[in-house]
Amino acid sequence: MEGALMTSTRANASFGPSTKEAQGGSVLDAQQKGPRSELIPFLETGISSLINRDELMLADQLAAGFGFESWDQKLAMALSSVAGGKHQQAVHRLKSEQSPLEPSDNALTAAEQGDAEPLLNELGSHCSERIALYCRRCRVFYSVSRNIGMDYQEVEKVEPTKLLSLLLSPQPYCADFGLCRNLITGFPRPLDAGAVAEVLVDSFIESMLSQGVMRWAEEKLDEFVSLLSPSQELLGNAALRRIPSFRELVKTEASKDGSMPVTSQVPDPETEVEVLVMAYHSYVQACCERSVSELLRLLQARTEFYVLRGHFHLLVRLLVAIPEYHAMEYIFGHLVWHGELQTLLVEGRRRGQDSSKCGQHSALAVALIRYLQVNFPLDLEMLVQVHCSFGLEAELAELLESKAGQVAQRLGRKWTDICSEAGEEQLLLCLSMYLECARLFLKGKRHQRHLVANELAALICLQLKAVQIHLAASLHEQTAAAAYQESFDWAAVPADGPEALANALVDATGRQKGWGEPEVVDGAENAFSMPLEEIPGVGEDSSSWPLHAHIRGTGGMGFLKQDAARSPEQSLRALPSLSLGPAGDVFVVINLTPSEVEVFAEYHQDFIATHEVVSAYRHSHGERLFKVWPRALYRQVVLLGNRLYLQLFLQHLPLTKEWLGAIVQLYLDEPCPEQFSARMLRMKQFLREGVTNLETRYQLARQLGPGFTDITIETASLVYMA
Repeated sequence: MEGALMTSTRANASFGPSTKEAQGGSVLDAQQKGPRSELIPFLETGISSLINRDELMLADQLAAGFGFESWDQKLAMALSSVAGGKHQQAVHRLKSEQSPLEPSDNALTAAEQGDAEPLLNELGSHCSERIALYCRRCRVFYSVSRNIGMDYQEVEKVEPTKLLSLLLSPQPYCADFGLCRNLITGFPRPLDAGAVAEVLVDSFIESMLSQGVMRWAEEKLDEFVSLLSPSQELLGNAALRRIPSFRELVKTEASKDGSMPVTSQVPDPETEVEVLVMAYHSYVQACCERSVSELLRLLQARTEFYVLRGHFHLLVRLLVAIPEYHAMEYIFGHLVWHGELQTLLVEGRRRGQDSSKCGQHSALAVALIRYLQVNFPLDLEMLVQVHCSFGLEAELAELLESKAGQVAQRLGRKWTDICSEAGEEQLLLCLSMYLECARLFLKGKRHQRHLVANELAALICLQLKAVQIHLAASLHEQTAAAAYQESFDWAAVPADGPEALANALVDATGRQKGWGEPEVVDGAENAFSMPLEEIPGVGEDSSSWPLHAHIRGTGGMGFLKQDAARSPEQSLRALPSLSLGPAGDVFVVINLTPSEVEVFAEYHQDFIATHEVVSAYRHSHGERLFKVWPRALYRQVVLLGNRLYLQLFLQHLPLTKEWLGAIVQLYLDEPCPEQFSARMLRMKQFLREGVTNLETRYQLARQLGPGFTDITIETASLVYMA
């Protein structure tokens, strides 16, 4: 229809009626001096189509030929005049034609001062939907003319891609992307997406080469890539054709079909990385998974090139800008093996400060930590450094807690391994990690985890204290042994001259050449009088129990004295070596099973140590460990008479009625009460001091039988008085 109208318009310049129309079939209405009413919609459609195609003159001729007054045509002419700098002429024409469009004084004043945009906006607000495309393009062309300093009439004649290139130069980062998008979408027919992609890539690379490499912000780069929506994949392909490795692949494919052009421009490595980043954003916006996979394969090839030339900062840029860490872990390996991890940590520290403001954790930090834990699990210093650089203090606390547990597990349960210099170092390391993670948990306001870490640290302190006491006793034994050996080296020297002095010396074999016999220490005659098999525990498993644990010497230090019947040579050979040896009782509180924790809690006489052990293990073995407290109270307080144990217990834990009932039942079920003569007296004392509730004390005394009648009587009277 539009083509027919345009053909008729061009063929009949006069637009006069034909002979057939004059005989009675005219399309014009003689009374209205215009076209018939049924023809008006077709004329409006044709005129608006011509206007949208910038054919304003043809639209005017079509309206005049049919004697039709088109407000679309008049408004389009006015917009064109205003945008071309002839706003006075346009306003005068609108007034002469008695148009209802009356521009405001502010818009006219701005147009007089050279800014016609307000006037264009006012006129464009009155246009119909039929010519909305032309009105928008008119405003866009006016903005482009002001932006690039070109006359409006010249802008209308320039190719759109050329205008886009001028808008993006010299620095696309500072360009008006909204204006560029309006220019691309402001034509009746869409622009060639491939040509637009080439313009975008050329302007991007030329700005890098002429004004230096610039790292675009992620939001800004996404806005730039979205100019080609919905054909962003073409932009990524155009960008990758600038990369040498990809270009070789393109040449191979182009030689097969002869259809794909190859760009000869070769950017420098810094620019190349930015082009790769832009291509990745293009593929992500276009949701092209296959293209992203091809890009990642290209990245692996280019990474080798960057590593050979020492461009490790480019690897960091790729990691920061392309978050495909599952396929880029090899870059972490390059940075670690070449000692360039600090470069990534500096960038991570900066990003960590930014991410802390918005409350988000960096995916880069998570990927790097995962890689280090898999490939460098023993390098704790590197892991701590990475966590601190990225501001992941809560995650660092969890890491230190798990590492401390692993160190404690590696120590095992053998006293000989724990009670050594190496074991002491491991315990100190474990303690420092627990204390540090407790501090970090408190800083992160994770108070429950903070308390758990403190209880585990207290357990390690308890074990460390036992080890240090043992090592101090061993050092004391060394000193005593060295002093004892010196007594054989020098004897009393008579005043007989140098020959007697020489006879008093001891040779290297340890044989004595002088006077005097070694002094026998009192109380050591029967140190080895008992056969080794008869010592309790030695015959069962002597490998795990040191000899001094069963045979005590003077002072309780396990130092075995020499038998007086021994010869001096035997005595010297039996002296202990200068290396630290086992001393003291076996005391292991780490890596215990639930049954071992219960045995320790029941038999250990120090309540504070017992409470620390049970509290630490309840996090791994559960609250069922607290069921051992009735047995511990019964053994320590009732059977052994440890009153301090009861006092400390009441200060730390509540003595519930359930536990009291269990203690009474243990008393009633005692298999050998005759072994503990003071058992009843201690039980009465336990009831008086431990059970403050008089009614509960009365009920327990009645359960215990006739032997506790005095407790029942005195408690009943007190209950009555209360």
